[in-house]
Amino acid sequence: MEIKSMKTGVLSLFAVAVLAACAAVPTIGDKPGAVPPRLVVDAKDPKNSSWDNPSAFGPVPAELAVNGDKVCSTLNANGVEFKAIGFHPKAQAANGTTLPNGGYFCVRR
Repeated sequence: MEIKSMKTGVLSLFAVAVLAACAAVPTIGDKPGAVPPRLVVDAKDPKNSSWDNPSAFGPVPAELAVNGDKVCSTLNANGVEFKAIGFHPKAQAANGTTLPNGGYFCVRR
């Protein structure tokens, strides 16, 4: 069970890391889109990735807000803080697999 939790945490952190590279003025939808957003890895810099379609995210459900901000806070560095503004329950990793706990769209506070 711990390995599964660890994998889920790593995938969530990876998904969050990608979110920091999103556009300065993100727009999310009023509900999760039918086609889930997918992480896209930058070929020139594999550490840099982003979501392919931020508008596919819906608002973060109230019951996930604390967790979303906690996940996004893993990006905090050098005085810059992040918060979750979007969530998709079927967000996908770059390889097309569904992230087990969904994905958050993070932006600077």
